[in-house]
Amino acid sequence: MRRPLGALTAEELAILQRVTPACVSIYTREWEETQGRHLLRRGVSQDLRPTLTHKKLRALQS
Repeated sequence: MRRPLGALTAEELAILQRVTPACVSIYTREWEETQGRHLLRRGVSQDLRPTLTHKKLRALQS
């Protein structure tokens, strides 16, 4: 599944802005609350359903 153009992760934005991902999250949440809208970013635009991790798969195989 391809990511829409312009949708960046918090980590990518943090690198570009030279801040921590936590700061990006705080700024994003504040902006969304004041504007009443959601910013397009990975996780909001894509449904990231729960998946089995390699550890869970290994436990099921045992």
